[in-house]
Amino acid sequence: MINQIKLENPHLWTERFKQELVRMIRDVVGLESWYAHDTIPRGVLGLNASLFDEYLKSITNRRCSQIGLPEQYPGALNPLPLGVRGAGSEEGEELLRDPGHQAPYRR
Repeated sequence: MINQIKLENPHLWTERFKQELVRMIRDVVGLESWYAHDTIPRGVLGLNASLFDEYLKSITNRRCSQIGLPEQYPGALNPLPLGVRGAGSEEGEELLRDPGHQAPYRR
């Protein structure tokens, strides 16, 4: 939607507007992270607050790049395996997590 607005109204894409978007994006990421830490501090179904936080930051970086803004969380990587991201896992393969909610492993 933002890219369409930029196409139709390029005069709106000012440094001030970009700074305001970055501020809003960072505020939202902070709120989402706080919510995750508050609701899943010990993890659930293989996802814990730290993994969610890293995933959220990696998605935020990708979205910022897609709309022409700088990445806000350099070095953030998507910690979720392909099967969790929706690309599908290998046939017959199950994604598991150890009891301490660390990195996934395959059986």
